[in-house]
Amino acid sequence: MKKNLISRLKTNWLFAAISICFFAVCTAAAHLQFAVVQNTITGRSRGKVGGLVFSTMFGRNVLKSKPLTVHNPKSLKQRTQRASFVLILEFLRPILSIIKTGFREMAIGMSAFNAAMSFNILNAISGDYPNFVIDYPNLLVASGSLEPSDTPSATAIAGHKVTLAWLNNDTDGNASATDIMAYAIIDTDSGKVFHDITAKKRSDLTVDITVTAATVGHDVEVYMFWVSTVTKKVSTSEYLGTKTIINA
Repeated sequence: MKKNLISRLKTNWLFAAISICFFAVCTAAAHLQFAVVQNTITGRSRGKVGGLVFSTMFGRNVLKSKPLTVHNPKSLKQRTQRASFVLILEFLRPILSIIKTGFREMAIGMSAFNAAMSFNILNAISGDYPNFVIDYPNLLVASGSLEPSDTPSATAIAGHKVTLAWLNNDTDGNASATDIMAYAIIDTDSGKVFHDITAKKRSDLTVDITVTAATVGHDVEVYMFWVSTVTKKVSTSEYLGTKTIINA
């Protein structure tokens, strides 16, 4: 019983000490809502202490506090932030599986989707609130260090298809003959998305992508990038322009 009591006292003291340290940080910076707690003594921490919550995020111990009260949630700054967040979220959500691959190199201390959100909110929005629009040429569906395409292009052809073409550069930089091509074609009129990580290699030079007949007459935004089957690295996506889908 004495050993159990001592063990409980040590545990309570450890949590109390961490809580006091975190409270001091919060007092110095009132806007702080979470902090990373990397202490080899605590190991993997979970549980609650008052208004603080211990959890593990991407392999790191995280200590969160309750959200602070926002004095004016309808301020211009708040509305601007929410509008830009929603705009990018609604665009990226349908291509989540591509984003998980396309931004995995950038997913350091965060998810690939959060990395994509962060980049595109900062770089792929134009206009002024409330008239925000997506800046398609600057939007990325992938970001990485793999060699990009050589002279990529997209062409809408009969049969509601899009032809993607490129030159073989599998000996350039860190490119490889085993790299495979990924694409995303977004119908901005209907919100329909067509995407895949194909088996096409750099030496294949071209691929025809068939979209649905309902897309005929619609404008689509086209992106492509490469995925290494060896290192799992990806190339930064390339924007191939706006294409109008045709049937004949």
